[in-house]
Amino acid sequence: MSVEILGKEYPVETTTNFVLNNRYMINEIPSNVFQLVNLENLNLSFNILTTIPTEIKNLTKMKKINLSTNKFKNFQVNYLKCQTWKI
Repeated sequence: MSVEILGKEYPVETTTNFVLNNRYMINEIPSNVFQLVNLENLNLSFNILTTIPTEIKNLTKMKKINLSTNKFKNFQVNYLKCQTWKI
């Protein structure tokens, strides 16, 4: 099974790295990202994100997340356990 994210297909079970940075300039995380159950590394840097949806807690295998250079106003994700954060 795969999910489509911004016009590209990603296998749900085998995708461990996902990059959606500066060339996209997204203001919200596409909801299909949260279906990538084995995601370990997520790079959402250099966008215009202002919030992180609670669905991110479904990414239980997350080891690294890069959210640097966004537009966060109130950043709170204490429900996500992750080894390395870059904000």
